[in-house]
Amino acid sequence: PATPLDLSSTLQTSTSISLSWSASVVQTNGAAVTGYKVYNGDGSVADTVDGATTTASISGLTAGTLYTYAVSAESAAGEGEKSPVLSQSSAPGAPDAPTSTLQTSTSISLSWTAPSSDSASGDDATRYRVYDSSSAVLYDGEQTAFEHDGLTGGTSYAYTVSALSGSGEGPKSASLSQETAPGAATGLVASDQTTSSIKLDWTAPSLPSGTAVSGYKVYERVTYELSDVGSGTVPASVVEVLSSGRMDSVVIDTMKYDGKESTTTSTTLSSLSGGTSFAYTVATLSSAGEGDRSTALLASTSPPAPTDLSSVSQTTSSISLSWSAPVVTSGAAVTGYTVYIDDGADGAIDSV
Repeated sequence: PATPLDLSSTLQTSTSISLSWSASVVQTNGAAVTGYKVYNGDGSVADTVDGATTTASISGLTAGTLYTYAVSAESAAGEGEKSPVLSQSSAPGAPDAPTSTLQTSTSISLSWTAPSSDSASGDDATRYRVYDSSSAVLYDGEQTAFEHDGLTGGTSYAYTVSALSGSGEGPKSASLSQETAPGAATGLVASDQTTSSIKLDWTAPSLPSGTAVSGYKVYERVTYELSDVGSGTVPASVVEVLSSGRMDSVVIDTMKYDGKESTTTSTTLSSLSGGTSFAYTVATLSSAGEGDRSTALLASTSPPAPTDLSSVSQTTSSISLSWSAPVVTSGAAVTGYTVYIDDGADGAIDSV
């Protein structure tokens, strides 16, 4: 019989190549085609099909590898000549499972490597797809990294990655399960202020499906404005940014409490200056990382002690006192004073 024509590949996976060809033309009174043989490049027979079938699927292949095939037709009169050779690569193999390089409360950053099949003789991977647990495509592009954002804090997500080449899409990788960092703490309040300390309390965030909260960090927040430049209190690096005109203000958070191993939702910050206003924010920690910081709370220490207490006049039944008001730099204004008396007999010091 005549040589089959139009040998082509209709589908490639990482382990198979599907072939198709046009039926061998039988001349008038010629012997009917009884079958076809598909040959590998080394001359061995890859598959045989009956004369009514013009397709074959060659399986058990290696990912990303180049193969060559030819087809011949058979009849009662014998075997015809082989078709022109088709060279075709299998699809790429699966990349290793992706890894997470960074988690925030609202995003997970993924990274992966090209499949090992890129070192084989066939087509290399040129594109990748990232799938979620429902097999929805989250990313389709050339990079080996992807940031999935718009997520919920303290929630577990699952990802797989596949590689694509000119020969099709390979299998998906093993799955990665990764949680986002916890959401922000809420209800931050200050209480029990003294001249040198402030007690902070907050409420733990809810965690839909992620790992439990493992601790908290408290930051003091300072906001520098352009008008602060020249005051002598602005760090040189901040002065440089503000003076460049790139920003109108710079926010600096400095950690004041590291409770990474404590799930207690309160702490007392000490060694503070009296009559001073402080801004604080709380970050939640878990094994997935540090979550978003809470809304900042503005809290003031109580005023420092008045100075220069003296007696300005005395009678047989009264003593007139005078003192200087304490210096309140940025905290809550003084609203009143309490005078205490000591009877000198080791008794209690009472307010007057």
